[in-house]
Amino acid sequence: MAPLRVWRRLVAMFAALAIVALANPVPAMGFSISPAATLRWWSCDHNWAWKGSLYYIWGPSSQNKGTFDYCFYLYQLGTVDGAGKVQDGDATYDTYVVDQIIDWKVTYTNSGYTTDNYAKVTLFSSIAASGGAYTADPVTVSSSSCLPLSIAGGIGPISISVGPILCQNATLHRDSLTSSSVQWSGNNITLMPRWDLAYMIKVAQGAKPKFTARLYFPNYVGYKDGGTYYGYPTWAFTRQWLTDPWIVTAP
Repeated sequence: MAPLRVWRRLVAMFAALAIVALANPVPAMGFSISPAATLRWWSCDHNWAWKGSLYYIWGPSSQNKGTFDYCFYLYQLGTVDGAGKVQDGDATYDTYVVDQIIDWKVTYTNSGYTTDNYAKVTLFSSIAASGGAYTADPVTVSSSSCLPLSIAGGIGPISISVGPILCQNATLHRDSLTSSSVQWSGNNITLMPRWDLAYMIKVAQGAKPKFTARLYFPNYVGYKDGGTYYGYPTWAFTRQWLTDPWIVTAP
């Protein structure tokens, strides 16, 4: 995983140099913040492979599989002044928003004989939100449209909007939400082309929370026992595998 970490450091460096000039170097479909916000850090992983469930009679030739792109964006409410500082008109608090975009691509599906294509995202902040000022979207949403949804939320006058894409009544769950963490999950990513996940917190002015995000995704290997095929995960014998985490401290 060392080359990946080197790549992330390079991306982070170029993002920091360009932060004043760029509003969003990789536009996030359906995602927005109001009032204005400044992109403070971003990075993406592309073309990771996932391997999911398989049909118990057909075996490995029926295994669900594909690739995914995973991006992490950290925004701070406000705009950059001439001295390079973010100004939001609030002398007490700073507001941060983490938006995570996962695009799930399917190269083969066995048409739903099994649905063990589970994935989840966890996000933790090293500093809890001040005064209960936190939120996360989407909550729990289902759709069969296969088109970007427009889901809004926020804290007082601050609003965020996300645009996940779900098909065939697939459901994206918000499993938990606290002042310092959130988790989302889905049972079948073959029906969930895009996850768009936003977590917003207010912290004391000048505080610099560290955000740790981790994506868990299917990585199954098939085997045969008698006349029946089974799948087992290749990481720690749990239902899912995981990537290196994003660990980002607010600038």
